[in-house]
Amino acid sequence: ARTDLSYATITAPFTGRIGISQVRLGAQVTPGTTLLNTISAESPVAVDVVINEQDIDRFYGLQKKSTDTTFKLQLANGQFYNKNGKVLAVDRGINNQTGSTTVRVAFDNENNELKDGMSAVLYVLNSQSGNRIQIPYKAVNEQMGEFFVFVAKDDTLALQKKVTLGPRVNADVIVMTGIAAGDKVITEGFQRLRDSSKVTLGSPAAAAPAKK
Repeated sequence: ARTDLSYATITAPFTGRIGISQVRLGAQVTPGTTLLNTISAESPVAVDVVINEQDIDRFYGLQKKSTDTTFKLQLANGQFYNKNGKVLAVDRGINNQTGSTTVRVAFDNENNELKDGMSAVLYVLNSQSGNRIQIPYKAVNEQMGEFFVFVAKDDTLALQKKVTLGPRVNADVIVMTGIAAGDKVITEGFQRLRDSSKVTLGSPAAAAPAKK
């Protein structure tokens, strides 16, 4: 009798919250096909995000951190969840068609505010965040895969500076290294300049009116 009773008792493989039953008392069920119920783990709750393979090393590094502020979760009501996320796992391989992989980010859910399947937006802090220099992209000159800009020294001399570029921001671009805050970047007429050329600074000339 004890053995028969054990067959009638279903034990959950983990602690969580059970949903509304899918069958009623006395309903006919078929082994292996009838879904009785669903159990969801309550804490932590995970969010899966797809990343480019170029960012894998960064996320492996984040996985080793005990605390981090890189991941924030915005709920469906527009408010941000009051706990930061942490990288729980990085998928085993790369999708050779998309060049991407999946990262699982976990959030503590002690107060059961997060529910399985709910909609949310995951915000990931850019690794290039902070105070950066932003210049018009048209001021950048590319030469054999390297990028340069001209900076006016003492308003009379044009010096060519090699720069490292970050992401584009509309018509501008972020400069990671190569120039400093306060440098005067030449944006017009630099195509005719060479390093240490003499220049005269001024506003761009207005376009001539169209002839009638």
